[in-house]
Amino acid sequence: MSSQTLKRHLFIIGAMKCGTSSLFEYLKEHSDIIPSKYKEPEYFTPNQSNKIDLDSYYDLWPSDANINSYLMEASTGYTKDNYANDVVVKIDNLNSINKFVYLVRDPVIRIESHLNFIKQTTNLKGALDEHSLSISKYYSQIKPYLDTFGADSILVLDFDDLKDRPEFVLNQVFEFLEIKPQFPTSYSVHNKLESLGYLHRVIRSSKALRNIIIKLFPYSFISFVANSLPKNKSVVKKKLTEDEILLIRTSIDSDISKFGKFFNFPIEKWGFEK
Repeated sequence: MSSQTLKRHLFIIGAMKCGTSSLFEYLKEHSDIIPSKYKEPEYFTPNQSNKIDLDSYYDLWPSDANINSYLMEASTGYTKDNYANDVVVKIDNLNSINKFVYLVRDPVIRIESHLNFIKQTTNLKGALDEHSLSISKYYSQIKPYLDTFGADSILVLDFDDLKDRPEFVLNQVFEFLEIKPQFPTSYSVHNKLESLGYLHRVIRSSKALRNIIIKLFPYSFISFVANSLPKNKSVVKKKLTEDEILLIRTSIDSDISKFGKFFNFPIEKWGFEK
């Protein structure tokens, strides 16, 4: 599929564990949005562990895709600090209309969810480290996109709103994209930690096996099977200690303040000040 015939792209770029999977599922039913074959292809990230091997970026969508529709994908690695600067250059080189959606939640809760996701889906312990801290530095994550594409190309959404009043959030997206309102048939939570079972761990632990599976089966089928298999209930959830929470708040305070000021986002509800 030629990039010259694909004028509109919708990227859900994070943040990780902030509802990107649910938003992707809600939006994929819209007639003006064409979802990628794999929700999180990570095509533009060089070393992301869940990167999908593709011959062409446009293999993610049907060859006869309507040029007036938005081509949607949701790679949260695109905003990670070790990739973002290179990713924005590659996306800019598409020479298309690019729209970006960025979801955020209480950064401390996001980190705890992130660490438990790592424990549940990999063989790692899910220890607090600079990587998990950096993903909660929302201003730093989104700044390369602000610098390259401008604030008008970015929509920041609140995870709490997506969870409590999804139609309100979807209306924000529809207005942002200038498309008619069209709502999904249900609002199930997707990629919920408790639903992750053994297949998720196997798929994420072996890149070769993952690429074989995703080329043989559609993403929707893989997700259905993975969520239907027995869950890995042996993993004990990590709870952040008071010292860890203090470390997190100290490390990200300045960044979250910048984020709140720039986007006029109510960070006070998270216990931060602008």
